[in-house]
Amino acid sequence: CDEGHGAAVLNDGKYGISVEDGCMELTLLRAAASPQMRTDNGIQEFTYAYYAWEGSFREGEAVRQGYELNVRPVVRPGRPAGQEGPMSFGIGKKNILLDTMKPAEDGSGDMILRMYEAERAAVVTQVYLPKEFGRAYLCDMLEQELEEIPIKDRAVTLDFRAFEVKTVRLI
Repeated sequence: CDEGHGAAVLNDGKYGISVEDGCMELTLLRAAASPQMRTDNGIQEFTYAYYAWEGSFREGEAVRQGYELNVRPVVRPGRPAGQEGPMSFGIGKKNILLDTMKPAEDGSGDMILRMYEAERAAVVTQVYLPKEFGRAYLCDMLEQELEEIPIKDRAVTLDFRAFEVKTVRLI
């Protein structure tokens, strides 16, 4: 990987990848002899992919590709009160990943968004919201409100540090 192009081996997170002398290797099976001699017997399943890109690491979206390989979306029927069509959110920067969208744990019916910065790059971004939400709050990981975030033109502005996780409550 350099600033002009790159490549990655993506997997479902079970085993390791190494790079040595220009050769990429993926360990598919860890067959330990202790505490049991036959831990590797039976059918083994794994997922892997090769991903190549032009441009810098940040332009290549390797983190997003790995995330999408590993995390299948969980979809449940239903919608918030007053919602008629599908609900969609938009994020202005591609290095901010929306990890979770769920009802608040307190049963209030509020919507919780959890997102994080994935490429070690501080960034300010807009998160575009459906019209049903009139108030937004920055929260801690326990979904306790810390401060209100102004909504302007159906978007909130969030300032992320490298690898920072943010939780937002929408009412």
